[in-house]
Amino acid sequence: MEKIERSSNIELLRIIAMIMIVLYHCLTECITANPNNRILLSAYYLSHWGVPVFLLISGYFSVKLSFKKVFNFWMYCAIWMLISYLLSCTMGYHVIEVGTLIKCMLPFSNTNLWFVPFYFWLMLLSPMLNAGVKNLNTKELGIYTIVLLSATLYFSLVWKSPIVDAGHSIVYFITLYMTGAFLKRINGFYRLNFRRLAMGVFTMLLIVTMLTLIIPLSYQKLLKGLVFFYVSPILLLCAVIIFMLFLQINIKSRFVNNIAGSSFAIYLFHENGWSHAFFYGIVGKIINDFSGLEQFGLLLLFILGLCIAIIMVDKAIREPITKLVNKLC
Repeated sequence: MEKIERSSNIELLRIIAMIMIVLYHCLTECITANPNNRILLSAYYLSHWGVPVFLLISGYFSVKLSFKKVFNFWMYCAIWMLISYLLSCTMGYHVIEVGTLIKCMLPFSNTNLWFVPFYFWLMLLSPMLNAGVKNLNTKELGIYTIVLLSATLYFSLVWKSPIVDAGHSIVYFITLYMTGAFLKRINGFYRLNFRRLAMGVFTMLLIVTMLTLIIPLSYQKLLKGLVFFYVSPILLLCAVIIFMLFLQINIKSRFVNNIAGSSFAIYLFHENGWSHAFFYGIVGKIINDFSGLEQFGLLLLFILGLCIAIIMVDKAIREPITKLVNKLC
């Protein structure tokens, strides 16, 4: 019987985090159409923790850099660039051009998916980061992590420096990676109670919801800086608590692991520039034709249906190609 190697609890978290990312992008359109809807604002803020959680996972388990790993990441991105572009051309949104086909093969430098090139750089830097973590004792690693987090928050929220760029930077990626590594170190010494962590998640989400409903709309920009931006302290704390909560869950499931292996394809497709017309076209139609709970319910159904379809395509196309290349290499 095949041994389950990956932690299904964390793989489940990957899936949920990816769904939250898609939901957040849908809610962005909802907020644009209904800027004063506090319920939508609350859901918008609460769904924004996916990216920091992904980075915490990378730091906790550490990236083991190898040529094969970088090659597979490149191929993963390139295949989905091609799928998105060719599907867009088939649906009449774009026309096939040789130059664009070449750009699809260069996903680290020719893409609107900002996460991809930064994660590529994080992979390249991971051996040095891992060596630093290994050579620091727990106290030193804790101090270093706190300094990194403090500097990241200050440079972004106070100074508004392009060095951090509100989280869209390699500085932010390194900071969250090191935070994940520190969480792994202290988790070996002290395990928080599951019930307390669950209560912590509930409390953080309740605080964000209450602040969104109570604070006047004229101060929502300030609230957004505290609870929404990737560098906001409340969002970071919420991401850490959610991650630690899932560490305490004991799940062993080949099905979850198998599905999670294709979860990144959801991001690569739905947020790809060539898929925008299709994805946001449907989202826009739901927003314009429906309202209230019906609108939100249809958005959720669309998101789940899209995620299932992308995972099925990934299993049918990308995974067989990857396995074939790995055998040849």
